[in-house]
Amino acid sequence: MQVTVRIQDRAVKAFLAKAGNVAAPLMDALCRTYVPRALTKVMVEAAKDTPIGEGALKRAGSVSTIRTGKLRAKARIGFGGMAAKYAEVQHDNADLTHTQSDFEAKYGADMMLIGFGRRAFLVSKTAGLKKMGKPEGKGKPTWTSHNEAGNLTGHKGGRSHWLYGTSTSAWERRESWVVEQIQRGVNAEVRRLLASG
Repeated sequence: MQVTVRIQDRAVKAFLAKAGNVAAPLMDALCRTYVPRALTKVMVEAAKDTPIGEGALKRAGSVSTIRTGKLRAKARIGFGGMAAKYAEVQHDNADLTHTQSDFEAKYGADMMLIGFGRRAFLVSKTAGLKKMGKPEGKGKPTWTSHNEAGNLTGHKGGRSHWLYGTSTSAWERRESWVVEQIQRGVNAEVRRLLASG
């Protein structure tokens, strides 16, 4: 998710026009301190709802900020690191299940999935476990939702749209707070710059 920060407050713009070369230190302070601090709180909150298989997505949250102009910066909250495409699928696909109760509610307690994506199909656990017992290359599935003991794998928690996209996503819950924190940062930096001469 990317957030664009623009200084649009007329009073701040007027101050910057009169004060000379303080725009650069103001934007530097915003990019170095205030924006990352606020977005890190959003990232930490989002991580609480990140799908958990092995925990890689939860551990791979990051925040970055770059200046894109005199009074502009872009900030990014991301998950997944090298597995960003996987994170995107997990985030955007509301059809995926992330807990055992979600799986059972959607497919039934006595069912399992064999295969990935569009090629996946639902079978009874009994039939699936029988297929899993076949030798490699003789009809043994390459992936199933359950292990050889019949236990559901992954599905340790989380949900889709943990970062943005629904009213319960971290960004939607925290957006006004983030704007308030950045505005406080602008005000604090302007006061500091005025005091320093």
